Amino acid sequence: MLAVVDTNVWVSAFLTPAGTAAKLMVAFRDARLRLAYNNAVEPEYRHVLGRPKFAIDRRLLVAFLDRLRAEGRRV
Repeated sequence: MLAVVDTNVWVSAFLTPAGTAAKLMVAFRDARLRLAYNNAVEPEYRHVLGRPKFAIDRRLLVAFLDRLRAEGRRV
């Protein structure tokens, strides 16, 4: 399945790993979901998810962005 996922959904997924939005993260990790993104979305993900107020583990964020670039579909 190919999907565009709003940045706020990823914030929720990172902050609430047992929540509904995190199921998308699992689907992406398990290659059941392929992300579509453009040149504006990737920097937005990086900027918003990297905000100190969210305190998202930097290693998890880097792994997510690396996988996005490697397996996502740039449109």
